[in-house]
Amino acid sequence: MKNGFTVLELVLSMAIIMIITSFGIMQFGDMEKRELNRIRIEFNLFIDNAALHCLNSGERSNIVLDFNNKVITAKGPRYNKKYKLPKKLNYFIKDGNKTILDKFEFQLNSTGNANKMFVIYISDKHKKKVLHRIGIYSISVVKYVKIRQFVPKKSPLYLTDDKFYEIEKWKEIQ
Repeated sequence: MKNGFTVLELVLSMAIIMIITSFGIMQFGDMEKRELNRIRIEFNLFIDNAALHCLNSGERSNIVLDFNNKVITAKGPRYNKKYKLPKKLNYFIKDGNKTILDKFEFQLNSTGNANKMFVIYISDKHKKKVLHRIGIYSISVVKYVKIRQFVPKKSPLYLTDDKFYEIEKWKEIQ
């Protein structure tokens, strides 16, 4: 009868634990990229659907961006939708010299156009790097909300850079 473990068994079990841990770390590292891709697509769809409802129904809709709870809400007389923002990312709006970190509201009018123009910045969970920029613009000629998305020209772009919001540092993506 054998008492205890042999060196081979210990080395083999440690190797298996390390392999499993490395796969977990790789999956966790990709999560930020997946969430960034998810918001790039789903944010546009959410705003476009709310604007399309306003255009078709002739009603106004209030959009509330709640960055503390990481939820976007669209409320209208016959339209009430919510979108949960990815939790691993941080969001803020730069409005001139003012930075809005908690809650921001704007309205889509009956033509589907936004009453305010603003830019949402998305940063990593540690609030060090700016990963993405989403601009909401009102075009009076088209009478419909326009959403433009940008990535940093030079990566990484840090929040400590006092001019991170300048358009020259961003490249538009389609």
